[in-house]
Amino acid sequence: VWPRAIGMCVRLRFWTTPRT
Repeated sequence: VWPRAIGMCVRLRFWTTPRT
């Protein structure tokens, strides 16, 4: 089980990814 920090980082990365 990975820490929430990683999950948050991944989510932030996805959120920051520009969606066309």
